[in-house]
Amino acid sequence: SFEQLYLGFDEVFPRLLVKSMGLLWQPLRIRFTDGYKSKTIYLIIDYNLVGTRNQLWFNTIKEILMLGQ
Repeated sequence: SFEQLYLGFDEVFPRLLVKSMGLLWQPLRIRFTDGYKSKTIYLIIDYNLVGTRNQLWFNTIKEILMLGQ
């Protein structure tokens, strides 16, 4: 079951882990429940030297989830 969609840094994936200090891209975090356990995945989609497509995917997933309500 889906719990949270988040675009940005947190205590597990801090801004300091990224060379650009988060100016060019941010990780896409998805939190869900698998049975009784909460799990989190961090996505870095289509990375290149300029950035990622995480913002595009964040907006798309958010839109799809809102349509399902």
